[in-house]
Amino acid sequence: MTPGAGAKPAKASRRKGNREDKEIPELHSRVALRAYQLFENRGRAHGRDWEDWFRAEQEILSERMDADWR
Repeated sequence: MTPGAGAKPAKASRRKGNREDKEIPELHSRVALRAYQLFENRGRAHGRDWEDWFRAEQEILSERMDADWR
């Protein structure tokens, strides 16, 4: 076995982790903002927070996938 051969996968996974560490909070913030906008658009009627959240998630992730395909 070559010395240092095991270090490359660990380094690559650290890079991926750093990217995910930045992307996940950004996505969460965008979903939260969109969910709040949906809540406001419905006249701030309570009781549909999960529906707002899942719809916001779907919209944000759909936009992201569309951008990735371009």
